[in-house]
Amino acid sequence: QCDWSSDVCSSDLVSLLYEGLTGRKIEEAEWEKVDGEFHRVYNERVGEAELTDGAIDTLESVLAAGQSQSLLSMYAHADLLKVVDRFRIGAHFSVVQGLVGPPGGLKSTHLGRHLEDLDRRGIDRRGVVMIGDTPDDANAAREQGLHCVLYDGGSHHLHDLEAVGVPVAGTISEAVEIASRS
Repeated sequence: QCDWSSDVCSSDLVSLLYEGLTGRKIEEAEWEKVDGEFHRVYNERVGEAELTDGAIDTLESVLAAGQSQSLLSMYAHADLLKVVDRFRIGAHFSVVQGLVGPPGGLKSTHLGRHLEDLDRRGIDRRGVVMIGDTPDDANAAREQGLHCVLYDGGSHHLHDLEAVGVPVAGTISEAVEIASRS
């Protein structure tokens, strides 16, 4: 059980999961192997992924409303660009940014860099609302002073998302609707 408002818990969640599974602390050298294996399998299977129902219509509705949207992911940047190209959704985003450099780090740090990039492009961060699918997304948004809506379509259980204390949507279109009111 995790207090999702705790930065330590959210940033160390993966390590806590693996330590719980193995019954011991995972050493740094082991983490590199675990991370490498995770990404190997993820990259093998990412081609099987599909966009969530209503995603294209929702992306298009945001543009039709005259709003901008950007994409930030902890997935490696070059790999993220391939996925965005595969689904032909790049034109919907003013910025697409994946992880550059070594894996890991706090999502809030990556979000901060993303917001700085938006600032340089003239996009006022005061109007940014983050839509995420993990408690860590909500914590990163909070640390960066953003409103956040969580989407119940990712890897976390609904009760974990609701425990964070931000709105939770059942569909991506509902998440955008809630975000537009924030």
